[in-house]
Amino acid sequence: MYNKIWKNRWKTNDIGFHEPLSNPLLSRFLPSLNLSKNDPILVPLCGKSLDMDVLADLGFNVIGVELSNLAIKAYFEAREVKPKREKQGRFIRWSHDNIEILCGDIFDLTHQHIGHINALYDCTSLAAFPSELRPAYVRHFFERLSKLSQILLITSESSDDSISHSELTIDSEVNELYRHCYQVELLHGLNCLKRDPEHPESPMQLMDEKVYHMKSHSYIAHHWPVKPLSSSGK
Repeated sequence: MYNKIWKNRWKTNDIGFHEPLSNPLLSRFLPSLNLSKNDPILVPLCGKSLDMDVLADLGFNVIGVELSNLAIKAYFEAREVKPKREKQGRFIRWSHDNIEILCGDIFDLTHQHIGHINALYDCTSLAAFPSELRPAYVRHFFERLSKLSQILLITSESSDDSISHSELTIDSEVNELYRHCYQVELLHGLNCLKRDPEHPESPMQLMDEKVYHMKSHSYIAHHWPVKPLSSSGK
């Protein structure tokens, strides 16, 4: 049912959730992931997001996942390139240079599709799912990405006017969803006028825009500094 609704929104051009510009927070906080050029970055529910342009132009290999072929077609048309298309399991893979988009349901992704990827960029993808599906969403990617995975998560959350900018904290739902698999770090929080990604048809309102950096516990263990043994072995 959810997939049908999503496809219909693209078919009827009911895409108030689409941002016409790239998110400036992406370029600002992407260095936190300490990635190398040509590293793959997964962008779930990518639509025709211009954030993929930013990542691709920085030299990363972008792997988007999108249910609507209309969104993917619109993305490549805007970039003025003709992508190659081929069947890949349950997906149709659209690709050109260092950008590929898998057309299909993200829950059909397997370790074979994304097991080599250790970075995921999520800008409102999590919020696109109803709350009851979010635990499955988080678990699905954690189980299929590289065990050394990291996530850059950008959220827009209902604002609490009683909390000042300097007091913004990790959202309780975000913490509950990710803490078992990842270390959750809040990099940025700003109270601003935005549309609620869960209700994009609603007027703009004060929201807390936050940027989180998630490191899997395996990533932390792998990068934990090891003190060398002394020459005496002690």
